[in-house]
Amino acid sequence: MIVGGMYGRMEKFESIKMQELVRVVDPDPDGGLTLIFQNNKTLRIRISDGSLVAEFVD
Repeated sequence: MIVGGMYGRMEKFESIKMQELVRVVDPDPDGGLTLIFQNNKTLRIRISDGSLVAEFVD
């Protein structure tokens, strides 16, 4: 059972599930971390106002 809406926060990562990680840029130009996957999905991870922010870039 999923409690507290955890699934809603994790479902945005379904597109990279089981995908091979091709490249890591650390630090990226914004001082965060960029992950590039085999399906050409790019995920940027950074800290903003004390919170971890992860967003896909087209």
